[in-house]
Amino acid sequence: MEQGTVILVILLIVIFAFAALSFPGLAGNNSPSATPPNPKAEFGVIHEQKSFFGSTPPTPSPTNETPPPTPQSNLELQKKYISLSKRNTDQRDISQEYVQISYSSSANESLALTDWAISNSRGESFKLGNTTQLPGSGPVGNQDRLIVPKGSSVYIITGQSPRGESFRANKCVDYLNQFKKFTPSLPGSCPSPKNEQGQETLNDACYLYVQRLSSCQMPSTPYPLNLDNTCIEYVLKIASYDACVRLHKNDPDFYKNEYWTYLNRPNEIWSQVRDSIILRNSRGEVVTTISYQ
Repeated sequence: MEQGTVILVILLIVIFAFAALSFPGLAGNNSPSATPPNPKAEFGVIHEQKSFFGSTPPTPSPTNETPPPTPQSNLELQKKYISLSKRNTDQRDISQEYVQISYSSSANESLALTDWAISNSRGESFKLGNTTQLPGSGPVGNQDRLIVPKGSSVYIITGQSPRGESFRANKCVDYLNQFKKFTPSLPGSCPSPKNEQGQETLNDACYLYVQRLSSCQMPSTPYPLNLDNTCIEYVLKIASYDACVRLHKNDPDFYKNEYWTYLNRPNEIWSQVRDSIILRNSRGEVVTTISYQ
């Protein structure tokens, strides 16, 4: 057999074998036939995909709920609750020249003012320092940070303090007006000496004397000759600033929301004609400003 005939026969065998594998029906009637299509099958229908739990989760509907408000920044709150008043800016006497910072009673918390700064239109700036929470309580003043509760007034006085310190007012502080001049004047709400305890042991002359004592004033000396030493000792224990503080510092209404803060400047800060008062917080941000002319 010629070589070409052999190659042709091998090629025909390969083609027949390939056809038999690709079309099983050609190999004989005993070969398994293809599975007929499902008569109930649906063509062209896309069924909704089932969830893992057997039911399709509903598509959430859009909501009309208002999102929660964005919290206000510290600066926004400061601008909302702090205001300035020019007060005595037209004074030449630096002990009487002052402006006022007011902190609204609608605020939610106390405010630290130490290291805040107040400035004028000429670019002069002055920091607010520490204060004394209870004047007269120690030999060194201005040891407390200036932290004011809501509803407070802070008086920023240009000159020096008559006491050598900035301070918070209290219900006894008007005693200090008797010997020093304060601008603005200290509030007068001292407890009356006639209402203090321990008078049942006094003699009649002493009792009548105590009943006539003025509030917020130490009695003048010399004392009347009809008062004995026991009476004078009692008067000293009830009718002075130190005595008032000792007797009433634990009263719930002892402290007042008023502060006298001194800048200790030798010259005027505010123009008597026209100026701007600018208040900045400890980060240097402008909180509020007022102008006048």
